[in-house]
Amino acid sequence: MDGGVKHRLSNVIAWAGFMAATLVILSVMYWAYIKFVEIPAREADLAQLQSVLDSLKQKFEVDPGGIKLIPVEVSVKIEEAEQAIASGGRRINRDKRNAGEGLIIIGTFGTGVWLLLGLLNYIFFGAFRALPWKSPEQAGEG
Repeated sequence: MDGGVKHRLSNVIAWAGFMAATLVILSVMYWAYIKFVEIPAREADLAQLQSVLDSLKQKFEVDPGGIKLIPVEVSVKIEEAEQAIASGGRRINRDKRNAGEGLIIIGTFGTGVWLLLGLLNYIFFGAFRALPWKSPEQAGEG
């Protein structure tokens, strides 16, 4: 291949890697937003949650023998919902433990693609080219 074709192929590989790196950065930013930002709950949502809690508590009343009939899973969810209501109207993101798992997978995949394309560019053209707007000669210098 002549210099023009090699340069264009190197550009395509470098820009594809840069797009994968951009995907990684955006997914990490969105994951952080999901995990750490508290979103104010609407009053209607809080009222609906309170009515659901009241109906659950009535359904699982204490039987005449004094033994609670609430399953452990339901009891935990009731406590979480009561804490959400008591926390000053701050909505706890739905199932925060699992929020963003897909974003972590996307970020990991994007990082792998970026490193693989950078490695291919380095093997074929002698420069990793993390910044694709630099020419291969500039990227190889440092």
